[in-house]
Amino acid sequence: DGKFIAYNCSKTPKISVIKIYDLKSNKKYEVTEGISSDFSPFFDPSGNFLVFLSNRTFNPVYDSIQFDLNFTKSEKPYLIALNNNVESPFIKDPNTKSNKAIKKDKKKDSKDKNIKIDFKGIKDRIIGLPIQETILGNSIGFNDNKIFYTEWPVEGARGVSWSDSENIPRGTLKYFDLNILKEKVFMQNVSGFVMDNKSNKILVYNNKSIRILSPKTIPNKEILLKNECNKETGLIDFDRIKLNIDLTSEWKQMYSEAWRLQRDHFWVSSMSGVDWKLIHARYYQLIERVGTRSEFSDL
Repeated sequence: DGKFIAYNCSKTPKISVIKIYDLKSNKKYEVTEGISSDFSPFFDPSGNFLVFLSNRTFNPVYDSIQFDLNFTKSEKPYLIALNNNVESPFIKDPNTKSNKAIKKDKKKDSKDKNIKIDFKGIKDRIIGLPIQETILGNSIGFNDNKIFYTEWPVEGARGVSWSDSENIPRGTLKYFDLNILKEKVFMQNVSGFVMDNKSNKILVYNNKSIRILSPKTIPNKEILLKNECNKETGLIDFDRIKLNIDLTSEWKQMYSEAWRLQRDHFWVSSMSGVDWKLIHARYYQLIERVGTRSEFSDL
């Protein structure tokens, strides 16, 4: 409802927690324990849960070369019940409403939703999804009672360089359906995604293309093979984008940013007696006379 902000906060180089900031009371609350690395929090649109990613599943495997153990996979999505009245989605009560009835109630209450968070005991209401630990990307989403995440395979360090633009993304976009308690594959060969609950769309990207799709249904394989840019395929045509760049204005911004970084990170606040503002003004006026990027670098 716009009254809370969820974010991850580092406590040590290897440990981070999830915090929620209450904009009304101007208070922040730590909602996870500092066990390992908790990251990428995302609110459930209904206001019942907060989902996040964490590498707190410790299931070691033996090394095939030497007698040693390592944790190749350790990450899973986790749910936090935001208030005491929210029941676990993994315990199905036959007397509860049907999924259709729940969706109707959500539509009625969506306009005037008043989110309630019980911070007392919230760390005891963390629930892990019943899936195998894996390697996850930073992307996460929650739509239509489905939790979306990107899974990555285990790869050797001597593989293709990360800078290789021709490298095919090996991520698999999956979701866990809380209605039927099953994990399903939404799309393969992806780099990541962004969920937009206002438009009920999911933006899926890899190293060469972007698609805007509906998260409610798994995209047809035949549609994904098409290269046409239209609503059916969801592909975005970047050839339509034309961008004019004012190089002089861009160089002025770059010059001022470099000047600012030197000022902010210089080892003494007095700038060793140099009038730094005067230095900025002296060389700033020369940018108008610069003709190439190499000349700008010299300046």
